[in-house]
Amino acid sequence: MSSTHAGFETWIRFGPEPAAGIGTAGTLWHTWDSEGGDSLSMGEAPIDRASVYGGRGKRTGNLRRGGFLPGGGLPAAPFCMDGSSLAMLRLLRMFFQRVTQVSGGGSIPDLWTFNPLGTNPDAGSWFTGCVQVMPGVAASARSYLGGVVDTLNFHWETGQPLTLTPTWKFLSGATNVTVTGNGTPCTGGFLQPPNLSLSWQGQAIYPVSLDIDLANGLYDVQSSSVRGRRTHVLGNFTGGVNLNLWRDDSQGSYFENLFAAETVGTLIMTGTASAQANGGTVTGGTVQSMVTTMYCRVMPYDWNSKDGELVDTVPLQVMTDTDMSVLVRSSATSLA
Repeated sequence: MSSTHAGFETWIRFGPEPAAGIGTAGTLWHTWDSEGGDSLSMGEAPIDRASVYGGRGKRTGNLRRGGFLPGGGLPAAPFCMDGSSLAMLRLLRMFFQRVTQVSGGGSIPDLWTFNPLGTNPDAGSWFTGCVQVMPGVAASARSYLGGVVDTLNFHWETGQPLTLTPTWKFLSGATNVTVTGNGTPCTGGFLQPPNLSLSWQGQAIYPVSLDIDLANGLYDVQSSSVRGRRTHVLGNFTGGVNLNLWRDDSQGSYFENLFAAETVGTLIMTGTASAQANGGTVTGGTVQSMVTTMYCRVMPYDWNSKDGELVDTVPLQVMTDTDMSVLVRSSATSLA
């Protein structure tokens, strides 16, 4: 007996918005090369139809407008480096907002350094992005505009590439949108050992897996006359790291002793990839690289007796009095 199967092709793309047009869809699109589904939503809430007039002994109430808070998460996608690594650079700026550029002068790649913003920018100074989701049905795409990445997760585990998982907050959104094309895919390779390494206090460490969770803590700024967000407002930047490490003799001196001494340590994650391995052209033939530096405090954890593999989760808190940084070498000369 035969059977017939049918399905729809779905995809996600994102890109930067024009500098002078926050909330306006841009024209520079990148595919979000992931497996799994998104959790994006228009954040619609119905109107509260409570009585406008108060009863005896009660103050007069107001008819509250329905909510409209577009946002949500994208599925994990590999951290991909090609010659320009523009997709990653733009996404990092949509999260960190603060970036410095050192020009290579045409002989070596430009050096892009991202740091947490720290202070709230003017309403028109955010580097915003737009996301479009095609569910596979004609003229039914969803478009999200005026977006800022609120949280960003870096994840790696044995045998897998380094991935990024962002969650967004948008100012507006629309349904039943017609889109053409699906964006530019990354042509490069992914970051994984032996081209991905970690060190703690200058010593190489070899976790089974790790998660780095960073958050901007964006507030939802609304008003009685606007159904959705009026602007983006930065909250308190926070960060945490979970290292799943084999239990060995060095774990005590590397982590337990630093916790006991209340000492801040340095965690560095480095990814390197040659132009040949990544299918892109790098200025001057210089090896591409990504370096993430975080200053962390070891949080308390227990070394429990256990059966099977002795893997412990070591929690770290990212310290924010000294900026963490993500550094990327790229042939890109502009992120606009």
